[in-house]
Amino acid sequence: NQVPENAKAIIIVGPKKPISAEEITLLESYLDNGGSLVVMEDPLALTDFKDQDDPLAKTLSDKWGIVLNNDFIIDPNGNPPIIAVGDPGMYASHPITQKLSGLFTLFPRSRSISTMGDPANVERTILVKTTDNAWGETNVESIGQDVRFDEGIDIPGPLSLAIAAENKDTKDRVVVFGNS
Repeated sequence: NQVPENAKAIIIVGPKKPISAEEITLLESYLDNGGSLVVMEDPLALTDFKDQDDPLAKTLSDKWGIVLNNDFIIDPNGNPPIIAVGDPGMYASHPITQKLSGLFTLFPRSRSISTMGDPANVERTILVKTTDNAWGETNVESIGQDVRFDEGIDIPGPLSLAIAAENKDTKDRVVVFGNS
């Protein structure tokens, strides 16, 4: 029921069910004291979240302006197209991506991530994006059938695959990926 005092980072990889309100309180306290958090959350269709609220996604959205979209990335550049390909020309200038120049990165079974608002004292960096050809499929039941981009319904590319953020005052940091 506590985060160890010497924890350098907390990593949440592929949660199948939402984390509890108590765990959110512990995470927020840890972050408020300069902690670091890595979140790798798969598309909802690959989890047991069903219609349950996702308190972690809400915290990321409310405090960091990072939104885990309810989609499944389809990328014609991937083989198969459920593998999103990080465009080597779309890496941010950031310590996490500094050695990826010219390399393709693969993100199997991903959801897209977006930013919203402008949270106070938070600096966000989109680390990697897909090409324009990819899209966020919002009708996940159609995957494996006749999948195509639906204008006005699906999310057009390029899509963000990973976002890093830092609170300039408290020095807490998060990195969010749309897959595990």
